[in-house]
Amino acid sequence: MLRTFFWLLLLLNVALLALNGGYLDALLPGGHEPQRLQQQLSPDKLRLLGAADLLPPPAVLAQAEPAPVPACVELGDFTDLDAGRFETRVAALSLQQGMTRRRVVDSASYIVFIPSQGDKEGAERKAGELRRLDIKDFFVMQGEGELRFGISLGIFKTKTAAEAHLAELMKKGVRSARIGGRGPGSSKVAFLLRGVGEADLANVLKIAASISKVDRRDCAAS
Repeated sequence: MLRTFFWLLLLLNVALLALNGGYLDALLPGGHEPQRLQQQLSPDKLRLLGAADLLPPPAVLAQAEPAPVPACVELGDFTDLDAGRFETRVAALSLQQGMTRRRVVDSASYIVFIPSQGDKEGAERKAGELRRLDIKDFFVMQGEGELRFGISLGIFKTKTAAEAHLAELMKKGVRSARIGGRGPGSSKVAFLLRGVGEADLANVLKIAASISKVDRRDCAAS
Protein backbone atom coordinates (compact mmCIF):
# COMPACT_ATOMS: atom_id res chain seq x y z
CA MET A 1 0.00 0.00 0.00
CA LEU A 2 2.78 2.42 0.89
CA ARG A 3 4.58 1.60 -2.33
CA THR A 4 1.48 2.42 -4.39
CA PHE A 5 1.07 5.75 -2.56
CA PHE A 6 4.75 6.54 -3.16
CA TRP A 7 4.46 6.03 -6.91
CA LEU A 8 1.27 8.09 -7.13
CA LEU A 9 2.93 10.96 -5.29
CA LEU A 10 5.97 10.73 -7.54
CA LEU A 11 3.83 10.83 -10.70
CA LEU A 12 1.93 13.86 -9.38
CA ASN A 13 5.15 15.77 -8.72
CA VAL A 14 6.47 14.93 -12.18
CA ALA A 15 3.21 16.17 -13.76
CA LEU A 16 3.37 19.45 -11.84
CA LEU A 17 6.99 19.94 -12.83
CA ALA A 18 6.16 19.35 -16.49
CA LEU A 19 3.22 21.73 -16.35
CA ASN A 20 5.22 24.52 -14.75
CA GLY A 21 8.04 24.02 -17.19
CA GLY A 22 5.80 24.39 -20.21
CA TYR A 23 6.31 20.82 -21.42
CA LEU A 24 2.58 20.25 -21.61
CA ASP A 25 1.75 23.46 -23.58
CA ALA A 26 1.16 21.51 -26.77
CA LEU A 27 -1.46 19.43 -24.95
CA LEU A 28 -2.90 22.40 -23.04
CA PRO A 29 -3.03 25.43 -25.46
CA GLY A 30 -3.44 28.88 -24.03
CA GLY A 31 -1.74 28.08 -20.77
CA HIS A 32 0.68 31.03 -20.91
CA GLU A 33 0.36 34.66 -22.08
CA PRO A 34 2.85 34.45 -25.07
CA GLN A 35 0.77 31.70 -26.65
CA ARG A 36 -2.43 33.66 -26.06
CA LEU A 37 -0.93 36.70 -27.73
CA GLN A 38 0.02 34.66 -30.79
CA GLN A 39 -3.57 33.45 -31.08
CA GLN A 40 -4.89 37.03 -31.45
CA LEU A 41 -6.03 38.04 -34.94
CA SER A 42 -3.89 41.25 -34.97
CA PRO A 43 -1.59 41.26 -31.93
CA ASP A 44 0.50 44.06 -33.49
CA LYS A 45 -2.51 46.41 -33.26
CA LEU A 46 -2.95 46.06 -29.52
CA ARG A 47 -2.32 49.26 -27.54
CA LEU A 48 -2.78 50.53 -24.02
CA LEU A 49 -5.53 53.11 -23.42
CA GLY A 50 -4.77 56.35 -21.63
CA ALA A 51 -7.09 58.64 -19.68
CA ALA A 52 -7.78 60.77 -22.77
CA ASP A 53 -8.99 57.67 -24.66
CA LEU A 54 -11.68 57.10 -22.02
CA LEU A 55 -13.31 60.54 -22.53
CA PRO A 56 -16.47 60.77 -24.68
CA PRO A 57 -16.11 62.19 -28.21
CA PRO A 58 -16.19 66.02 -28.51
CA ALA A 59 -19.65 65.88 -30.12
CA VAL A 60 -21.01 64.03 -27.09
CA LEU A 61 -19.38 66.51 -24.73
CA ALA A 62 -20.89 69.40 -26.67
CA GLN A 63 -24.35 67.88 -26.30
CA ALA A 64 -23.82 67.48 -22.58
CA GLU A 65 -23.03 71.15 -22.06
CA PRO A 66 -25.81 73.11 -20.34
CA ALA A 67 -28.01 75.29 -22.53
CA PRO A 68 -27.00 78.96 -22.51
CA VAL A 69 -29.04 81.23 -20.34
CA PRO A 70 -30.31 84.62 -21.44
CA ALA A 71 -28.02 87.49 -20.47
CA CYS A 72 -30.82 89.66 -19.12
CA VAL A 73 -34.61 89.66 -19.36
CA GLU A 74 -36.94 92.38 -18.10
CA LEU A 75 -40.52 91.80 -16.97
CA GLY A 76 -42.84 94.75 -16.59
CA ASP A 77 -44.68 96.70 -15.76
CA PHE A 78 -46.23 95.94 -12.36
CA THR A 79 -48.16 98.15 -9.99
CA ASP A 80 -46.60 98.41 -6.54
CA LEU A 81 -49.18 95.99 -5.14
CA ASP A 82 -48.66 93.42 -7.90
CA ALA A 83 -44.87 93.82 -7.63
CA GLY A 84 -45.03 92.84 -3.96
CA ARG A 85 -47.16 89.79 -4.72
CA PHE A 86 -44.78 88.81 -7.52
CA GLU A 87 -41.68 89.05 -5.30
CA THR A 88 -43.34 87.00 -2.55
CA ARG A 89 -44.17 84.12 -4.88
CA VAL A 90 -40.85 84.19 -6.75
CA ALA A 91 -38.93 84.07 -3.44
CA ALA A 92 -39.58 80.31 -3.31
CA LEU A 93 -37.42 79.90 -6.43
CA SER A 94 -34.36 81.41 -4.69
CA LEU A 95 -33.67 83.90 -7.49
CA GLN A 96 -33.09 86.96 -5.32
CA GLN A 97 -29.47 87.28 -6.39
CA GLY A 98 -30.45 87.07 -10.06
CA MET A 99 -33.44 89.41 -9.89
CA THR A 100 -33.53 93.13 -9.22
CA ARG A 101 -36.32 95.70 -9.48
CA ARG A 102 -36.32 99.12 -11.04
CA ARG A 103 -38.81 101.98 -11.10
CA VAL A 104 -40.34 102.90 -14.45
CA VAL A 105 -42.67 105.74 -15.40
CA ASP A 106 -45.44 104.75 -17.76
CA SER A 107 -46.77 107.29 -20.24
CA ALA A 108 -50.38 108.42 -20.03
CA SER A 109 -50.85 107.50 -23.70
CA TYR A 110 -48.83 106.63 -26.80
CA ILE A 111 -48.78 108.22 -30.22
CA VAL A 112 -47.80 106.62 -33.52
CA PHE A 113 -46.36 109.38 -35.64
CA ILE A 114 -44.04 110.42 -38.44
CA PRO A 115 -41.46 112.95 -37.19
CA SER A 116 -41.61 116.61 -38.22
CA GLN A 117 -41.02 117.30 -41.91
CA GLY A 118 -39.60 120.74 -41.12
CA ASP A 119 -42.31 122.82 -42.76
CA LYS A 120 -45.85 122.67 -44.11
CA GLU A 121 -44.74 121.75 -47.63
CA GLY A 122 -42.77 118.78 -46.35
CA ALA A 123 -45.73 117.64 -44.31
CA GLU A 124 -48.00 117.84 -47.36
CA ARG A 125 -45.57 115.73 -49.41
CA LYS A 126 -45.52 113.06 -46.71
CA ALA A 127 -49.32 113.19 -46.49
CA GLY A 128 -49.49 112.55 -50.23
CA GLU A 129 -47.30 109.47 -49.82
CA LEU A 130 -49.64 108.15 -47.14
CA ARG A 131 -52.67 108.63 -49.37
CA ARG A 132 -50.97 106.68 -52.15
CA LEU A 133 -50.52 103.83 -49.65
CA ASP A 134 -54.30 104.01 -49.02
CA ILE A 135 -53.78 105.36 -45.48
CA LYS A 136 -56.36 107.98 -44.63
CA ASP A 137 -56.51 108.09 -40.82
CA PHE A 138 -53.86 110.74 -40.07
CA PHE A 139 -53.46 114.49 -39.57
CA VAL A 140 -50.65 117.03 -39.73
CA MET A 141 -49.77 118.29 -36.25
CA GLN A 142 -49.71 122.03 -35.65
CA GLY A 143 -48.68 124.01 -32.61
CA GLU A 144 -45.15 124.38 -31.37
CA GLY A 145 -42.36 122.04 -30.43
CA GLU A 146 -40.55 119.17 -32.09
CA LEU A 147 -43.79 117.57 -33.34
CA ARG A 148 -44.83 120.63 -35.38
CA PHE A 149 -45.46 119.53 -38.98
CA GLY A 150 -45.16 115.92 -37.92
CA ILE A 151 -47.96 113.52 -38.86
CA SER A 152 -50.06 111.74 -36.25
CA LEU A 153 -51.18 108.23 -37.21
CA GLY A 154 -53.10 107.44 -34.02
CA ILE A 155 -53.11 107.84 -30.23
CA PHE A 156 -53.44 104.78 -27.98
CA LYS A 157 -53.88 104.12 -24.29
CA THR A 158 -51.32 101.30 -24.12
CA LYS A 159 -47.96 100.77 -25.73
CA THR A 160 -49.02 97.30 -26.86
CA ALA A 161 -51.89 98.77 -28.91
CA ALA A 162 -49.56 101.37 -30.40
CA GLU A 163 -47.07 98.69 -31.38
CA ALA A 164 -49.81 96.64 -33.05
CA HIS A 165 -50.93 99.66 -35.09
CA LEU A 166 -47.35 100.44 -36.09
CA ALA A 167 -46.91 96.85 -37.29
CA GLU A 168 -49.98 97.19 -39.51
CA LEU A 169 -48.67 100.44 -40.98
CA MET A 170 -45.33 98.83 -41.76
CA LYS A 171 -47.11 96.04 -43.64
CA LYS A 172 -48.67 98.72 -45.83
CA GLY A 173 -45.30 100.26 -46.61
CA VAL A 174 -44.87 102.98 -43.96
CA ARG A 175 -41.20 103.02 -42.95
CA SER A 176 -40.65 106.30 -41.06
CA ALA A 177 -43.31 106.01 -38.33
CA ARG A 178 -42.39 105.52 -34.69
CA ILE A 179 -43.96 105.43 -31.22
CA GLY A 180 -43.74 108.17 -28.60
CA GLY A 181 -45.17 108.74 -25.14
CA ARG A 182 -47.67 111.51 -24.42
CA GLY A 183 -47.82 113.08 -20.98
CA PRO A 184 -46.69 111.77 -17.59
CA GLY A 185 -48.29 108.56 -16.43
CA SER A 186 -48.16 106.36 -13.36
CA SER A 187 -45.02 105.02 -11.70
CA LYS A 188 -44.63 101.26 -11.99
CA VAL A 189 -42.11 98.48 -11.27
CA ALA A 190 -40.10 96.28 -13.64
CA PHE A 191 -37.88 93.33 -12.71
CA LEU A 192 -34.52 92.49 -14.30
CA LEU A 193 -33.50 88.81 -14.34
CA ARG A 194 -29.85 88.09 -15.09
CA GLY A 195 -28.34 84.65 -15.66
CA VAL A 196 -31.60 82.79 -14.95
CA GLY A 197 -31.93 79.40 -16.63
CA GLU A 198 -34.75 78.62 -19.03
CA ALA A 199 -36.53 76.30 -16.59
CA ASP A 200 -36.53 78.91 -13.80
CA LEU A 201 -37.46 81.64 -16.27
CA ALA A 202 -40.47 79.62 -17.44
CA ASN A 203 -41.64 79.33 -13.81
CA VAL A 204 -41.17 83.07 -13.28
CA LEU A 205 -43.22 83.85 -16.40
CA LYS A 206 -46.05 81.62 -15.17
CA ILE A 207 -46.09 83.44 -11.85
CA ALA A 208 -46.08 86.84 -13.55
CA ALA A 209 -48.92 85.87 -15.89
CA SER A 210 -51.03 84.71 -12.95
CA ILE A 211 -50.67 88.12 -11.27
CA SER A 212 -50.79 90.69 -14.06
CA LYS A 213 -50.47 91.14 -17.80
CA VAL A 214 -46.79 91.99 -18.29
CA ASP A 215 -44.33 92.22 -21.14
CA ARG A 216 -41.10 90.26 -21.53
CA ARG A 217 -38.33 92.27 -23.16
CA ASP A 218 -34.56 92.42 -23.42
CA CYS A 219 -32.90 94.61 -20.81
CA ALA A 220 -31.05 96.52 -23.55
CA ALA A 221 -34.39 97.55 -25.05
CA SER A 222 -35.63 99.10 -21.82
